[in-house]
Order: sequence, then structure tokens, then C-alpha cells
Amino acid sequence: MSKRWDGSSERFGMRFSYPRTLGVYVAVNAIPDVSMLVDAADCGSMRSEILHDNHDWTSTAMSEDGKHRILTSALCINNIILDRRDALAGQMKKAAQGGGRYLLVYPSPMASLVATDYSAIFDSVRGQTGMELLALSQVESLGNWVGGYCDVLEALARTLPLRSGRTDPAKVAIAGYLWDRGEADHRANMKVLTEMVEGLGLELVSVWLNGEDTENLASIEEAGLLLQFPYAGNAASIIAEKTGAQVLSMPLPVGPGATVAWVKRLAASTGRQEAADGWLRHRAGPCYEKLSKAVLRYMVGREFMVCTESHLAAAVAGMLLEFGGGVPIVACCGPSPGPAASQVEQWLVEPELKSL
Repeated sequence: MSKRWDGSSERFGMRFSYPRTLGVYVAVNAIPDVSMLVDAADCGSMRSEILHDNHDWTSTAMSEDGKHRILTSALCINNIILDRRDALAGQMKKAAQGGGRYLLVYPSPMASLVATDYSAIFDSVRGQTGMELLALSQVESLGNWVGGYCDVLEALARTLPLRSGRTDPAKVAIAGYLWDRGEADHRANMKVLTEMVEGLGLELVSVWLNGEDTENLASIEEAGLLLQFPYAGNAASIIAEKTGAQVLSMPLPVGPGATVAWVKRLAASTGRQEAADGWLRHRAGPCYEKLSKAVLRYMVGREFMVCTESHLAAAVAGMLLEFGGGVPIVACCGPSPGPAASQVEQWLVEPELKSL
């Protein structure tokens, strides 16, 4: 059973979720030549501290010389009613001191109410910043953090000067990988994804996002096939319209069973089933053998509660079920995860924290 929590015990209780702006922080943190001006109160800077030297020890979002990549505009209930164009122009120039190629301006929920024309303000100082504006479409600033991450990918897809006619059917790219930090776990994922693609005789030319700057991300224009992960939003289709690539929706390859299915799906779409069979014979057996002891000891017959955002929750629940565990309840945030696995008794989407 899957349901969105109705808050019956308390209509306005604290939800199991994170704000949309935090997802934007995560995406900007992952692109080293993008700076960000958040039109928000000073407390907005605390969200970059959640990432920098905390969740992500490799983060460059903040700097010891004060030239941070993520700044706030010091918005308050007093100055929001005033003409802030000169103040915002000065803050945009200050944000550019951190270096980089693009500046993203993002409204807090309060700022979104006055619909400030950031593009026009930036145009007045463009020549003094040495940067281009990474313009977001008008979005609902009240929403889930996964949506904020997707916002940035979509803005990149619209803004980067991607060229058509350069695609190669033997080259693939991934749009919508959730790179929330640059530490060893994600770098290991990049290594394995590359091996999975190369095992079929294909080349992985770009991953959005993977900690690289926009110049490297632009190599996605070479991919004849875009593998769309759940965190892409509409970015893959925007890129495909520019480059002429084909788009293939792909699940998260979490767990051995989902990974085997992922490789087979890619092979079927590219006509490389024989290569996939050979690669899986070589890799799948040793993988299951290495996992067997831990699975038997810690997972078979045990029950698990999964709490995370909805896409990862569905993938992790599927892996636990594959390993012989039980998943009686999943509490997740974000969009509905779609059809829940039949063995999961209850999916709670954005429940109240005190109910967990």
C-alpha cells in the first residue's frame, strides 16, 4: 500500500523531507565552476555548511578567504518591499569574485512572492562579472529537494552551448545521477558504471552530475544515447532536442539483481546482448559469491525500515527483498515512488517525523 501522509494527527506537523533549495545547493556543490546567489536571509548560508566539510569533505562551496561559491542576499521582511535592484547587482558582482563560468540566482520562497527579474539585473552587470547567468525557469520554490536538484540539471541543459551533429552511437551518457558529495563512495560508483558500459563495447563520455565542471559536462553532446536516471527531471529530453541523441529511461542499479537487469536493458537497446552475456558471466558470479556471507548473516529473515527519498527508497527496498529480508514499511520524501513492491506492506510519503 502506498499513500501520501495526510497529517491526520496534526495538520501542520513537521514532515520527513528537505526544502527545494537544499537540492539546488547539492547540485551547485557538484559543479565547481558554478557560483550561486540565494535570494534569502543570512540563515540560508547555513545550508552550504551542511555540505561543506560536513556531508562532503571535498566541497569547494566555501572558502577561507570569504570568496564563497554560495552566497545569500540578506533578504528580510523590511528590504523585500524596497527597490533592491542595485543591491542585487552588487551582490551578483560579489558572487562572481569566487570565480567560475556561471552564476545561478535562486529565490527563496519569500523572494519568489515578489517575482524579481534577476535576468534583467544580471544583464546590467554581465560585463563586470566575467560570468554567464545560469537561468532557471520560473519554478515553484516550495517543494522537495529532489526537485531543486532537477532544476539545476534542466537549467544546465538549456544554457550550455551543446551542439548538434556530433553524436556517436557508440557513446553514451548518464543524465540524472545524484552526486551529493565527491567522496570515495560516488567515485567508486563512477568506476563501476564506466565498467558496466565499457563491458558492452560502449564509451561513457559524460555523467550529469559527477563533480566535473561545465566544460567537461558539455561532452554530453557526443553521446548518441542518453541514459536517463530518476534525478534528471526534464534535462535528458532538453539535451536530446539540442543534440539529436536518443533517450533511454534507466532505473537505479542498486543491488546485484537490479544491476544485471540494468546491463541487459542497455544491451537490448544497443543490440549488444552477446557482449552483455559475456560480461555478466565474468562479473556476476564473483559478485554474488562475495555477498553471500554478509547476506546470510545480516539480511536473510530480518526486517528493515527504509527511510530516504523515494527513488532510492524503492531501489534499496528491492535490494533488501532480493537478499531475503523483509521491508514492512518505507518512509520516503519526494515524488511518489510509483507501484510499490508487493511485499512492502506500507509506503509513507512525507510522513510526520513523530509518527516514525
